[in-house]
Amino acid sequence: MNRPRSLHTATLLGDGNVLIAGGLSPTGFPEATFEVYDTFGNTFGSPGVLVLGRSYHSATLVDQDLVVIAGGRQTRRTFLGSGIDAFRACAGCDAGAAVRSFGDADRAAPHSGSGWTG
Repeated sequence: MNRPRSLHTATLLGDGNVLIAGGLSPTGFPEATFEVYDTFGNTFGSPGVLVLGRSYHSATLVDQDLVVIAGGRQTRRTFLGSGIDAFRACAGCDAGAAVRSFGDADRAAPHSGSGWTG
């Protein structure tokens, strides 16, 4: 991994790659990043950014290339009851274009600068 972490999720995508999201850094702070592991090339892609750092969360494969990341903890005492990140794998996209985030205020608003449609 590009960034060491624990308590993250690892989700097998339809193309055989693995999405690694969130978790705790070695210093115990929640990671607000994700990376994709290329199982064929045995390499990790550049880290992308999630809206919130989270650990103890779920990551559910909804379709071959769509993962919904939800819940978990932001700190040891703060549970995340709202807000999700949706990751869509896309060949040739940079990491920022792969994530769309939804919160309480506007569940249809894309994450700033994401450029993701769909």
